[in-house]
Amino acid sequence: MRPVALKKEILKLIEEDREFRYAVMGLLGMKELLERFARLEERQQKLEERQQKLEERFARLEERFAKLEERQIRLEERQQKLEERQQKLEERFNELVKEVRDLRRDFNEMLKRIESLEEKYRFLEEGHRRLEAEVKKLWGAMLYGFNQVRVFAGMSLEEFVRKLFTKVFVSDGIIPEGAELRSAVIEGEEINIFYDNPLIVGEVTAYADSVAEYDKFLRKLKAVEKKYGRKPVIKFLIVLSGPRKVIREIGRRAMRDGVEFYFGKEY
Repeated sequence: MRPVALKKEILKLIEEDREFRYAVMGLLGMKELLERFARLEERQQKLEERQQKLEERFARLEERFAKLEERQIRLEERQQKLEERQQKLEERFNELVKEVRDLRRDFNEMLKRIESLEEKYRFLEEGHRRLEAEVKKLWGAMLYGFNQVRVFAGMSLEEFVRKLFTKVFVSDGIIPEGAELRSAVIEGEEINIFYDNPLIVGEVTAYADSVAEYDKFLRKLKAVEKKYGRKPVIKFLIVLSGPRKVIREIGRRAMRDGVEFYFGKEY
């Protein structure tokens, strides 16, 4: 049978034969359903692949978050240890300041007693010199010990002495609460420890190998006196170590010039 005739026959059967018509319709519907199922399966597969990728990404994010949490915990522990260490240093520093204040008060009282005794009993002059030397040694040992604490606290020698004497002078009422000793450059001279009202000039050095260190300090005093037109109320020189001959000569000149001289070790 030719295709045209076959086509006409099929169309006629669809129009006239009810069962045949339903059979054809059923076949056509099944094919469409199968195609739809195929498309749905393909879409489902793509969704599953996408979901798997999302799960893998989420797993990586969870792993990264866990590492961040661990790092945060370590940082918090480290910060806590640093805070504890800082608190201990502050407590120790305050203890040292109190000790210095007490030592300075005792030292001033001793000097007053010595001056009174010297005025009344000239024959005790040699004993006075020995006592003063012992006091100087006491201050020297104290300063040497403070230098070790300064190294542990991570401060420069100048910074440590400025903070130390600031607290002492504030406690003694020499400078007002909240004031701080500072460094300054005056008339081209670098001053380690300075305050303008009352006028305070100090110098601190770790080592003095000659009396030139004292001459340098006198030059700085003259520069301050030139600018401010008056002499410092307090002037002091601190040397942590040096040859015995040099230390004693500086001490002799300091006594002559009214300079407070403190030294740590002589050898």
